[in-house]
Amino acid sequence: QYTFSNRDTTEVQSELRKQEEINRIVNLSENVIDEEIKDDFLDDNLYHISKNFVEYNIKENLSSALAEINFRDFTRLDTKVYSKIGFYAKNLEKVDFSNQPITDNVLDHITATLKKLTGLRINNCRELTNAGVQRTLNELGHRLTDFGCAFNSSIINSDCLKGLNVSIIEILDIEECNGIGKSFFNKFVKEKTLSLIELNFSFITNN
Repeated sequence: QYTFSNRDTTEVQSELRKQEEINRIVNLSENVIDEEIKDDFLDDNLYHISKNFVEYNIKENLSSALAEINFRDFTRLDTKVYSKIGFYAKNLEKVDFSNQPITDNVLDHITATLKKLTGLRINNCRELTNAGVQRTLNELGHRLTDFGCAFNSSIINSDCLKGLNVSIIEILDIEECNGIGKSFFNKFVKEKTLSLIELNFSFITNN
C-alpha cells in the first residue's frame, strides 16, 4: 500500500534537482525591482515546481506491483494526475479518492484501465455527478467488494447504486447519502449478503 500525504510534497526522490530549480527561480526574481511583483513571481513559479515534482514522485512510486493507494485528504496534487494512475499502476485493487475534487473523467479512466479494482472510495467527492458514478458502478459494480460514497447526498441515489452486486459486497459506506431510498435497502433484504462485514448508513434520515 502507498499513501500520499502532504509530507511527500517536500520529500520527493529528486530533491536535489528540485532545489536547483528553486534556486534558479529565486535568482531570476532578483532582477525584479517591484517587491509585490517579485512575490507574485515567486509564488506562481514555486507552486508549479512543487506540483511538477509531486507528479514526478508519483511516477517513481507507482508500479505494477502496487495493489492499494490512498489519496485521501491529499490537497496539493494536480487532479489531472489521477487520470494517469492506471498507466503507472495497472494492477491496483483498491483506490481511495476521498475528499478529492475528482471528476467523472477520472472515474471513466480507472474503469477503463484498472481491471483488477475491487475497492473504490469516493467519499465527499463533490465534483462527481450522478451519471458518472452510475456509469462507473454499471461497469465495476459486479466485482467491487469495498465501496464508499459517503457525504455525497446530492449525487448518490438508489438508481445510482443499482450496479453494485450486494451479494459480494464486504464494506459499504453510504453515510449521509439521503438520496438513497428504501428500494436499495430492500435489495439487501431480498438478496443474500453473507459477505457483508461493515455497513455504514449513519444519518440517512429519509427511510
